[in-house]
Amino acid sequence: MPTTTSAVLGLIANPPGMASSGLRKDIWARRGFNEQLQYSEDDEYTRWCRAQGYRVVYVPESVAMHSHNYTPAQARKRSVGEGKALAAVWPGDAAEFNWPRAVLLGWLNDFRRDFCFCARTGRLLEWPHAIRVRWSQRSGKLAGFKQGWAAYRQSRSDAPPAPPLWTKSPTHGAANSSSLL
Repeated sequence: MPTTTSAVLGLIANPPGMASSGLRKDIWARRGFNEQLQYSEDDEYTRWCRAQGYRVVYVPESVAMHSHNYTPAQARKRSVGEGKALAAVWPGDAAEFNWPRAVLLGWLNDFRRDFCFCARTGRLLEWPHAIRVRWSQRSGKLAGFKQGWAAYRQSRSDAPPAPPLWTKSPTHGAANSSSLL
């Protein structure tokens, strides 16, 4: 079995994204970002790298500032796009990404986590805005996921869903043993 080698050096707090990253030019030349996706193309790319047998390496010592300071309407718009992209790479069934789990439970967790952060940093006046933004994000992502599933995965209502976009192609069945870093 070929050895797994480094493909992408993710330098953000939440892998598998690539807000700040490094990778080998020859791997990028083999396949860059999926231009069908408007959002989360970095997430899809790292999933593709893993499917090809490469390792994504996280470096916690690296620091990258990547901010999305949005209004609730802007947050919803971005989250709809991210939800569409998520549908393209979702490994499970569409029914697993549902309102109780993705919106309600996710929002309640955000609600708690944001309250703790605002209380700890003395910014409780910002918490109501955070609650609205998080609701917009969660509900927007679910709406986008449904749209993305229809666009990327379900071409006909009677057809089985297509596999995630990052799945290995038949011509690239074996893991690549070259290093990306």
